[in-house]
Order: sequence, then structure tokens, then C-alpha cells
Amino acid sequence: MRQWIGLAVFLAAATGWAADKPPTGNLSGYTAMSVDAGYVSSSLSGRFEVMRDGVRITLLSNDPARKPVPISAAEVRFVWPDKSNSNQPSRILLQGRVVIEHPDATVRAEKAEWDFDQGLLTFTGSPTIDSPQMQGLRGDKIVLNFKEDRFEVFGGKMTHYPLSGMGGSEKANKPTPQLRPEDIQDWPGLAAALKGQAKAEKPSPGKRIVELMDGKAQQMLASAAATPSAEDQEAILNQLNRILANPKMYAEEAWAGVQLPKAVVEMLGKTSRPAQEQMMLNRLLIDAAFSGMISPLKQP
Repeated sequence: MRQWIGLAVFLAAATGWAADKPPTGNLSGYTAMSVDAGYVSSSLSGRFEVMRDGVRITLLSNDPARKPVPISAAEVRFVWPDKSNSNQPSRILLQGRVVIEHPDATVRAEKAEWDFDQGLLTFTGSPTIDSPQMQGLRGDKIVLNFKEDRFEVFGGKMTHYPLSGMGGSEKANKPTPQLRPEDIQDWPGLAAALKGQAKAEKPSPGKRIVELMDGKAQQMLASAAATPSAEDQEAILNQLNRILANPKMYAEEAWAGVQLPKAVVEMLGKTSRPAQEQMMLNRLLIDAAFSGMISPLKQP
């Protein structure tokens, strides 16, 4: 049986949050993650050892402006230092169809090694990077340097790089699918719609979205006041933004009664899509399902 596991404490340790020194494998701003895995092995002390059978990790942040980062692999292994009191793994090894869907680029490879001491994430096994600026950048090895906020490609080739992308200003004009507090126009209406649809037997967008929330958030939503408190609003918003990255959010029967824009119908016709487009699609689906409660995403 597959399971969703909240790992806020682990991520705090893995990124250096709980340590007395600055973070090294720096993912500053991400405070939790969710994991979907068929098998998880851990020591009694709480140190994860192996995750396998299709692992999907999503890094999460309390900052609505910071987009979730999905990471998937067939297997993930954790290597811990010898000292027993260490709360940070020295390395994380990912193997088999490794995909990291950063909001700025998607990296694919057969293997990846995350060295927390050096702050390096090294991809091998036919690694590729795709982004709005670069398409089909390949190499024998690709190294992401978190300390210096840069990457290196060894033995690289690239299929497409627009000269207009050299200025680096194109992205500033693109809308972000992430939901912000000011995007929610009607909190009482949205909370009531989510709660009401979640209780109904008939498939619906609200029922599907609540199903994808973690157990704690589901309980919070069920007991929230008619007008959710500021704390509950933040929690609901964080869950919605996490779900934006989930390619399984859309279910045809759930959105059967919703009038979908032409652009959404065209996007749904694709068999696969990059991470940013997936988030854009899910945001537009949520906008359509809760029209009048959420400000529609402005298209460029």
C-alpha cells in the first residue's frame, strides 16, 4: 500500500535547519516535504535508509511565492555520517528515472548524488536539462552547486537556445501559477465549497482536492470556522499550492460539471507536460472550479 508521509522534521535536518551551522545542501525556504513511496525503511532512531518502488518527494514551503519542487526516482538511499548525534545525512543517492522539477528547469537522469557537505547535486546517466530558456541541454555529467547558485555541464550539447534568452528577462513577464493570499476573493465560500464537496459521494473538484491534502489538513478543514482563521487560511493555501504540482489532480469525472476554457482543454489533451505547465494547468482547473472565489490567473 502506498502512503503519504509528512517529513518536516527530517527535511529540517537534511537541509541544515536543525544544525548549529549554516545549511550546506542549501534549499533554504523549504520547510517540509511529502513523500509517496511503495516502500520505506528507517532505523528506530528516525534515520531514513531506503525509499523505493516509485518514490515521489515534493519539497514544500510556507512562503506562497516559493513553488513546490517535485523529485522522483525509482529508489532513494540515505547515507549518514558515523557520528551518532548527526541530524543531517552526508549524502542522498537517487537512482532510476531521476527527475527534479525545479520551477526554473527540469533535470532528468538515471542517477543523482546529493552531497550535503559540499552542497553539490551531481547527475549522471544521460542527464538533461530543459527550461524556458534552454531546451535539450545534455551532458555526460551535470552538477548543481547550491552554495554558488550555479550549474556545470561536462561534455554538453544543446538542441535549442534562443538568443533572446541571454538577457534573462523573459521570465519576469510570465505569470506564476502559485496562489497568493490576495488571490482568494471569498474565503467563506471557498471553505464551504471544499467542505461540502468533500462530504458528498459524487465526484467533484473539491472532493478530489481534499483527497490530495494530507490527513492533518483534512481534519483542520473539516473543523475550520465558516470564515477560516488566518492560520487556517495559510494552511489551506499551502495545501493548494502543494497540490498544484501533482499531475494526478485532474480527474475527468471530478471536473465533468465544470465549464473549462479552451486553453485548459488543449492542455489536457497532452500525454505529458513539464512541471511549470502542469502547475499552470492545475491552477486554471482550480480557477474554473471555484469561479468567483479565486481571482483568475492572468495570462500574458
